[in-house]
Amino acid sequence: MPKAIVFDIGGVLIGLNMSRCIEAFRSTLGFERITELLDPYHQKGIYGELEGGRLSEQHFKELVIAESRPGTKPQDVEYAMGELLDKKMDPRTVQAVKDLKERYPLYLLSNNNPISMRHCLRVLKDNGRY
Repeated sequence: MPKAIVFDIGGVLIGLNMSRCIEAFRSTLGFERITELLDPYHQKGIYGELEGGRLSEQHFKELVIAESRPGTKPQDVEYAMGELLDKKMDPRTVQAVKDLKERYPLYLLSNNNPISMRHCLRVLKDNGRY
């Protein structure tokens, strides 16, 4: 019998939308190289370094802005990254988590990406889970 359950946030509790994120990087920022960095399973380059905690949020944003169209701001990078996450959680997932919470301690697992974590917490809060 399980003693606890650990959930991954992105792609399990909160859906991912790679195409919307890629489109935001391209159309909002003019950052065309996003498909080289963003992968459904393993992020690469500066995105992977951010996810692995080897690159600060500020430095990541500076590097993205340096390759983006003139006038791009840090909040534009924040917006584009937020487009990776679905805004609504599946009601069945929410109910399953509520049911499991009654029987087991629940834990969340995620990456070290502070930008994505802010967006995850907002989605959880907007869906009544935080």
